[in-house]
Amino acid sequence: MANGEHTLKHVCVWDNGRNQWAHIEPEEAAKIYGHRISCSERVFLCECCNKFVALTYSKNGNPFFTHTRNADKKFCEDKSCSAYSYRQYNSLGFSLPVRIVFKEERDFEIKIGFLPLPSNVFDDIEKRDGTVNICTKGSYEKALTAPLLIDRERFSENVCTYYSIRQNIAEQYKLFFSQENEELHKYWPGVIDGISQSGTIFDESGNRLPDDADAEVGHEYILIKKVGCLKFPKEIRKTKEIFLNHGWIAYNIIAENFCQNAANFFIEFGVSLTENPTRFVPLWPPAVQYSHVVLHEANEVFLCLHGDGCIEHYPRKAACQSDKIDDAHSLIEISAEIIQQLVSVSRSSWKTSALGYIMLKKQAIAPLPILEKVLTVDIAGNELNEPSYHAVPNGGVIVIHAPFDGYINVIMSEIIIEHYEINGGRPFTLDRIGLGCSIAIYQGLDCERKISFIREKRQTEISVEANMLKRLRQAKGNVIPVGHSIARFTVKLKQYPKLKQWLLKSIRDGFVHEDAIAILNSMLRRDDI
Repeated sequence: MANGEHTLKHVCVWDNGRNQWAHIEPEEAAKIYGHRISCSERVFLCECCNKFVALTYSKNGNPFFTHTRNADKKFCEDKSCSAYSYRQYNSLGFSLPVRIVFKEERDFEIKIGFLPLPSNVFDDIEKRDGTVNICTKGSYEKALTAPLLIDRERFSENVCTYYSIRQNIAEQYKLFFSQENEELHKYWPGVIDGISQSGTIFDESGNRLPDDADAEVGHEYILIKKVGCLKFPKEIRKTKEIFLNHGWIAYNIIAENFCQNAANFFIEFGVSLTENPTRFVPLWPPAVQYSHVVLHEANEVFLCLHGDGCIEHYPRKAACQSDKIDDAHSLIEISAEIIQQLVSVSRSSWKTSALGYIMLKKQAIAPLPILEKVLTVDIAGNELNEPSYHAVPNGGVIVIHAPFDGYINVIMSEIIIEHYEINGGRPFTLDRIGLGCSIAIYQGLDCERKISFIREKRQTEISVEANMLKRLRQAKGNVIPVGHSIARFTVKLKQYPKLKQWLLKSIRDGFVHEDAIAILNSMLRRDDI
């Protein structure tokens, strides 16, 4: 290999037999393909930065993997340009949380979360009347908020404090501090990942996924990008599409099965689709968790790490040890001799991005107050405390008593047809309730109650389901291999759970009899199915 050339050591290729990404060496790849493979062919993936790489050859004919020169600006320590340093955020490699909140159709706001600061940092900044400005980052930096005074009236000591920057979408945000403090940057990194024009993925609650985060099959995610051409593979189901302001669009998406096409779709947006996500959860002691903050009272904290990952913590004065439980889990023990510390998990020791992080804070925890519950009654004052009903309340009217501000969604066929803001402490009357709709009541961002009014299945429907199930079980003819393509039939079977269960079992088995396909096709043409 010529001087200056460098082969990537951490590259994988899709293994169709095992249906997963598998590590591959350049010599092995050369034997399989026998020629150069460009990045655009999307065959080889860098395990460090989730970018497709090329297979090429040196002047001596030795194969090696390489990034293209115009690869993503995000640093990958396995690249040849090792003069860069990833420490653009902080020692643990995380960005502050970014959240998008949808109020109504096309109406949204972006919020940036600030972690609680240690008392000594708070005291130092507060004593000097320190402020922070949130700005866009780039060639033209624009202030998005007035200077925020860093004091205990505006920033919480125990939970994340979220500040709205309205509808200002940017690829990165920057924090400007009037008073510098070295420790401050450990908790509030100066650069915050935003929303890329090519696309950024959020979870269903509106929280931005970190770069290189894991996504799972069957979970709903929000993809936000600039309006433009985007091809969805058949394995990715688009459940909703909202055109936002300023040429942006939001899609609600679900990966329906784990395959290479679905995995490649998520990789385009810096997210890994996997069946075994890397994550960690607090096990002991009993604690109170708000967003990224865990409040506890113990001298040691135990976390369970699921999947492969590298645990980091700051300050590093406290002891941290890891014991393997099995191939998929590890037990992490962290000494709590330091009152407040950050813990993050990265895919590897390069820390090109933190997959997740929490702040452990040791303090006395007050008993949780008994909160008032959301009360729903009909117009006669009778409480509606069941999750579902087969009849609408008298007059199609319900009255909702909610202790806090929030909102109500009226849902029909999984689509929000009406949205109402509610004020805490004031009764809200909702009329025109009909069968087939559901009422979701939110307090803040949390769904506290959901009531569904379901049309009771008629006896004739029960007979139809039993008859169809009998015919399908008795189907004969040639055995036909099937895949997830016949899952389209399930859309027609929402009211027939036994038929749907039979169909899903057939998909798992991978075959049906020839007559069963004919029966299913006839069902699609029926008006009463």
